[in-house]
Amino acid sequence: MFKAIECPSCFRQLAAPQIDIFDLEAECKDCTLNFSFQDQLPIEIRQKHEVIKLPDGIDLLSTEEELEIDIKWRDVCWKSIDGKRNYAIFIAWILVAAFSFVWGWLVSGGLEVNPNKGFRIVMLCIWSTLFVYLPIANLLNKTKLVIKEDKLTITHGPWPTFNTGKSIPVHQIQQIYIVKDYNFDLKVHTSVYGSRYLLTGISTAQTAVFIEQEIEKFLKIEDVKMIGEWQG
Repeated sequence: MFKAIECPSCFRQLAAPQIDIFDLEAECKDCTLNFSFQDQLPIEIRQKHEVIKLPDGIDLLSTEEELEIDIKWRDVCWKSIDGKRNYAIFIAWILVAAFSFVWGWLVSGGLEVNPNKGFRIVMLCIWSTLFVYLPIANLLNKTKLVIKEDKLTITHGPWPTFNTGKSIPVHQIQQIYIVKDYNFDLKVHTSVYGSRYLLTGISTAQTAVFIEQEIEKFLKIEDVKMIGEWQG
């Protein structure tokens, strides 16, 4: 049985006049919050809902020959209610970065007149890459998912990171499904390699479900439940 719609801010149950069942949006009269309640719906209902609004941070191009989904991580991961957790993680990351730099500086000689300059240069390069460049690059990067000419390809850019992308022949793809840890992740089950991660770090269920459904619709894959799949 489906539970009542709750405000994600004050957790009060909403009355029927506050709910728009066509756009899957609601307005809480107590805290004046407008929000989408699609992620509160059971996954079976979401999958049968014919009209899904294009989530923030997603650009879609769909034709008979090609499907292209562009994901702007700045919007997908950060501009959401769940994205506030990502801000906390980012702040914690900065604090760890500052501590590691100060510790490395002290280890390499501190305020001594002749410190270990070589060690400091190596430490600064590693520190800058791990704690400055990679977080900013991942925040500003976009991911392009393209299905064309019997192949699904994923590329990340424009800033180079450790995410090298992937390419999967369409005939190997058997199922697309969602798993949840701290965020929502999309996995693909193939006939050759079994289940593997397709996209990770999506902060809202609405965005994850939207991408899953667009891929399944384009490839004409009948949705079935998978072991470990997030059920909403």
